[in-house]
Amino acid sequence: MTDAIALYRDTLESIHGDLRLNLVDPNMYLWKYTDRYLSMPVGTSQYVFETDTVPFLQLVLHGTMEMYAPYSNFSFYAQSDILKMIDYNMSPSFILSKEPSWYLADTVSSDLYSTEFAQYEELIQRIYGSVNEVLSQTAGYAWTDRTVLADGVIRNTYQKGQDVMYVLINYTDNSYSWQGHDVSGLSAVVIRPKEGVR
Repeated sequence: MTDAIALYRDTLESIHGDLRLNLVDPNMYLWKYTDRYLSMPVGTSQYVFETDTVPFLQLVLHGTMEMYAPYSNFSFYAQSDILKMIDYNMSPSFILSKEPSWYLADTVSSDLYSTEFAQYEELIQRIYGSVNEVLSQTAGYAWTDRTVLADGVIRNTYQKGQDVMYVLINYTDNSYSWQGHDVSGLSAVVIRPKEGVR
């Protein structure tokens, strides 16, 4: 173990019980101290060619901490991005300021080029509303499976005891039908199957 890792661990160990810790893209050795994982990766490493991305990290960490997508005011706000938050079970996040971001130009936060709340108020409501409409229904459920039903159509399975629900995410422009349930293009729906139907 390096001295730096030991220092991080000792520091976080000493404050973890007193504070809820928000960590930005923490390494695995810090996960046990992480209450909120910020800027969780949602894309590929781009080191290899891949036909699809799989939310492996999100599946592994589901239920152990809160997980947040990259800042939506920094180009993560298209409809496909909103669907990815739902698919990957992540909450939206924003980094905001009351004043215009040009006030930050001569500070260590100069890379935060667009943060003024007034510019994003409507976008925040739209994105949060879209994600919350679906994911609020899965709260308290274990995320047990993710299945690709067709190219661009995902079914996530959630379970609590004997109660099962599905979230269908349709990344395509066309409507998709599954077991009598339709999901419009570029949308997501929650499906609660009738007793005995799985």
